[in-house]
Amino acid sequence: MAFERLIERGKKVAAWVERPTVFRVLQIVLPLAFLGLLVAKAWLAEDAYITFRVIDNALHGYGLRWNIDERVQVYTHPLWMFANLLVMACTREEFFTGIGLSLVVSMACYLLLQRGYRAQPLVVVGMLFLPLAMSRSILEFFVSGLENPLASLLLAVFFLMFLRGKRVPWFWLGLTASGLLLTRFDLVWFVLPVALFLLATQWHRLRWGKVLLASLPLAGWCIFSLLYYGFVFPNTKYAKLNTGIAWDDTIRQGLRYYADFFWNDMPSCYLLVLAVGYAAYRLVRHRWEALYDRHVMVALGVVIYLGYLLAIGGDYMSGRFFTAPLTVTLILLADVAWCSTPQQRRIWVLFVAMGVLVLGLIGRYTEVIDVVGSNGIANERQFYKKRTSLLGNLPDKKALDTYHWVQSGRALRHTVPEGLRGVMPQMETRGNAGMNPYFGGPHIAYIDPFGLADALLARLPLVDRRSWRIGHFVRILPAGYRQFRETGDASAMDADLAVYAQALHTIIADPFWSWERLRTLVAFQLGAYDQYRDRYVAQVLQRTDWPLSRITHPRQMQVLLDEVVDYAEALNMTIAVGTPYRFSSPRLVKAKALHVAALKACHFQFDFEKDGQVLGTVRTGEVRLPPQAQKQYIDEYEMLVLPPAVRRGGFDTLVVTYAGHPRLPGPSCMGMAPTLLYVSFD
Repeated sequence: MAFERLIERGKKVAAWVERPTVFRVLQIVLPLAFLGLLVAKAWLAEDAYITFRVIDNALHGYGLRWNIDERVQVYTHPLWMFANLLVMACTREEFFTGIGLSLVVSMACYLLLQRGYRAQPLVVVGMLFLPLAMSRSILEFFVSGLENPLASLLLAVFFLMFLRGKRVPWFWLGLTASGLLLTRFDLVWFVLPVALFLLATQWHRLRWGKVLLASLPLAGWCIFSLLYYGFVFPNTKYAKLNTGIAWDDTIRQGLRYYADFFWNDMPSCYLLVLAVGYAAYRLVRHRWEALYDRHVMVALGVVIYLGYLLAIGGDYMSGRFFTAPLTVTLILLADVAWCSTPQQRRIWVLFVAMGVLVLGLIGRYTEVIDVVGSNGIANERQFYKKRTSLLGNLPDKKALDTYHWVQSGRALRHTVPEGLRGVMPQMETRGNAGMNPYFGGPHIAYIDPFGLADALLARLPLVDRRSWRIGHFVRILPAGYRQFRETGDASAMDADLAVYAQALHTIIADPFWSWERLRTLVAFQLGAYDQYRDRYVAQVLQRTDWPLSRITHPRQMQVLLDEVVDYAEALNMTIAVGTPYRFSSPRLVKAKALHVAALKACHFQFDFEKDGQVLGTVRTGEVRLPPQAQKQYIDEYEMLVLPPAVRRGGFDTLVVTYAGHPRLPGPSCMGMAPTLLYVSFD
């Protein structure tokens, strides 16, 4: 009885919404309400500042570069970058500009959807506005400074033309497809089923001239990117997909990303299930005939994209990569309702709207509010909202200006002498590629250990493939690499890696039209230098037998507590989880105590051997830093007394095994592969 009463009330509400006078009012109220929700949630993601740094350097005359001494494409969204560049060229300000542009594009997307289905008020209210207003992913990432709203806007344009047009607008459809790929290359998975459908059903009507003309922006960018940066794809593609992590580990992380999405955004998850279910139903019932259904092609695009998202392990930002399939799903469901009879439409809208409302209420009690979970997935807005939210920074950006990453960047900016600005950039190593480098200014060159902004590190696999965080794949900085970046001298690097690094540096740093650069670029693209990288990986990165000098500091351990440790040096020895590393000495070492400094508060085991026999074992515990070391990158420092047999007889081999992080089991360690800085002996 209660369910029947609910249905009856739903029908009355539907009849009320369909009144012409009521809907005319709603056409004004709904956009304003959606705008209010977006403003309340507006913030800037730290990753947006990666693109802002490129824009800032371009506006200062250094070109589309993240570091001014090399050309590396650190952004994944060329079209979004150019949109921000045009607006920031006028405003010369990043915070309110980034949020303002996101708001404008987000509202354009909503108004386009509302206009596309304005003839059906019930569809607009129950299948567009309500799901958008209840979607945590949409509200948090439409106004975040990232490319999400532009991707959704272009997807809306593309699929509305595909579904609603009486004739195929070849040029505009192709131009929108080019825009989608220029926004993110992985949006191709939505376009692919539509392209195959049109080729199969409209071959005799295909206008090749218009299609080729529409593809010129995409082709032009690919040519420019290849010549300017040396590569068609952004550097982040190599950094995030060239990790060496086993595919089954990646799939498991992708499942964690889906589980996080389910618990944190149930209404949106419900909508995606409907889209997948619709495709499955049509294919099972009509089989091959379903492939000639445009709605099925749209649903297949969603399914393929969701499969791709699973295959790459998702992302570390909770919900971010679900906004694109959600937008397509809303268009699909709305269009299915549009094509139904009035009675079927009411039932379909009530089914969708009631599900969204009920799951939205349930989701308030299931939402996981952890800033960063043990699965490595973060509630990114929750982490940054106190510092980068729009409402928290009105009117003078005070919250942003007091953020420690902003302050440290500005402090670094003032360390560059006036006479060296624009001549030789000062070198820093930071794991933060957004705010700190942006506010540090163009005259500081950064080495990014995550590889997002570093061409060489992005092409090196992880050493520890069991302790990682999605989206934060730390590479070890090869010995001598910092010296090479500062001076161009690769003599301190491994011989094979030096050849590879010099060739890569020629491509990204030499004069644009240099004949040597172009020759090296062709050879590099053909794989002529891959052998040098592969030998380095096999002989160095995967090596577990080393001389003891590799991890023994040349001075006493207390020096580490008095001077800032170079982060580049710190990452030269990465210990993989559960793998014994043997460090041998050419002479007998006699000591009473072992001093250990490590990047993470993780547990290590040290076995002391003499002539192949284990004399004793010691283990580290989780120890906090002394006050004088708080300013440094060391997270753990400990002095361990050696066993009596080791003190008496000495040892010639130290076997080190990383036993894991005490609080973060599995592939996490918060994105930092546990790295042994140095050991020393008393």
